[in-house]
Amino acid sequence: HLDEAAALWIGGGQATGDNKAGRLLYHLTENAAAKFGKDAGPNAESEANKNILALLGTLKGLAGGADCSSQYEQFRSNVNKLVSQMNVPLVQNLIHYLSANRPQKLELYALALTPQIAACDPDAYEYFLEKLVLSAFDPADLTNVIGRLQTLVPCKISTRLK
Repeated sequence: HLDEAAALWIGGGQATGDNKAGRLLYHLTENAAAKFGKDAGPNAESEANKNILALLGTLKGLAGGADCSSQYEQFRSNVNKLVSQMNVPLVQNLIHYLSANRPQKLELYALALTPQIAACDPDAYEYFLEKLVLSAFDPADLTNVIGRLQTLVPCKISTRLK
């Protein structure tokens, strides 16, 4: 199933590192990286996509091993790293749309990230729910919201803009 996960991440019509073609999450990640000047140039993958594809390969190797039951902790650790990397474009787009003051897009990315925060940091969950989902975002809060996002690394919410 990891091959299927990779196919669903990459999607159809995608060329390596291209942020103008493609339709799925690989493309979203390339676009998000480009918004922050983190794309690696023409035909080069963003750091997040490189990491995601490498982690999917690592997981496939672990799952296909002779004794995958003894590698549970290593497998789980890599899944956590994968989730963190998959959150990179969500965080990048959230920050971009906070800065661009685009309420509908901001709400979309806030709704994608906020539930992931609930189990790890209930106070942060309430903060983001109130600031970004239940209320109209106040652009004067931009610095505070970004600062609060940066506290979420333990929640597997990567704020590295790569």
